Amino acid sequence: MTPELRQKKREELVAHGVNLREFCRTKKIDYQAARELLCGKSKGRRGKAHAAAVALGLKPNPEKGKRHV
Repeated sequence: MTPELRQKKREELVAHGVNLREFCRTKKIDYQAARELLCGKSKGRRGKAHAAAVALGLKPNPEKGKRHV
């Protein structure tokens, strides 16, 4: 995740008139994990941070592209 992508996601939230806490409540994700992602403190590799990254659109949804072998 580049700083430009994180900034773009912040701007999208502002453009839609939604603050981060409200977005997290709606998507049922951890606010602190989402905040750390947008600040660049977390990479969203596991757990709550990964769920927040997927919900924010910073990472692709692993369930969508899953191939069954």
